[in-house]
Amino acid sequence: MEIDGRLGYELLPIVRHQTLIYEEPYNFSECSLEKEIHQEMRWTGILILVAYAVLTSIPVFIAISRRCKEITLINLLSFYLSWTVIGWVGALLWAILGETEDSTTAL
Repeated sequence: MEIDGRLGYELLPIVRHQTLIYEEPYNFSECSLEKEIHQEMRWTGILILVAYAVLTSIPVFIAISRRCKEITLINLLSFYLSWTVIGWVGALLWAILGETEDSTTAL
């Protein structure tokens, strides 16, 4: 074995070992606080979806109650474009101001 003259230490060959460390995925069921947070997030998401469904269907309910002629078109506009807010406002105005079946047009 060699001895380094400058330091006085014995030079040993460096052996590098790679160890495989297996870490299990974090289990949220172990921590009750995090489990409660995830349950709250789940219920919040469900509540947001229900509120969105109710809000987007308001123009359709108004059109049905007023017996508008274009209920199908108002429903399609509200369903496909309500996420833009402009589409929802357009469907709402169309449902409120649209022509009803009872109204007669004089030509």
